Amino acid sequence: MLAVQVADDTVVIDAALPLGDRANGGIRDARVAAGTLMVERALTPFALVDLLHRSLTGEDGSAGAAFGLRAYDDLPACAVCDVGQATYRVDADFRETLVSVNLDTEALQAHLEPRANDAALACLAAFAEPAFAAGPIPAEALPAAAQAYRARCIARP
Repeated sequence: MLAVQVADDTVVIDAALPLGDRANGGIRDARVAAGTLMVERALTPFALVDLLHRSLTGEDGSAGAAFGLRAYDDLPACAVCDVGQATYRVDADFRETLVSVNLDTEALQAHLEPRANDAALACLAAFAEPAFAAGPIPAEALPAAAQAYRARCIARP
């Protein structure tokens, strides 16, 4: 997704919104609501945990870990591991602000079935079932959800 200007026969790219790779942050939907661009990005199980981690610490999992869990090794992060979406408000400079997170708990359970002995994924699924049962969680409520996830699923030394 690009913001461009056209001057005579020249197109200048002002900003670009990363498209992601399917479930790895891929854009599921983009729409304008009340004059504001809203984008829904797909989430993997790891991306969900990364959002929870970021809501508490301000740090993302770009270093490869969130709550000490690693993408691919500890939680699925594949391009076809879609378990929900994060909705963002996009400003004129293409900066994204998280609005809400919605999870498909059935899809998360489906990823758990072939990985039945995966403790990190099993705990995430058990946490997510009640936490996301009522629908999307607003961004302001993510820190409380993250604390509940950390208390339930992340071992403390």
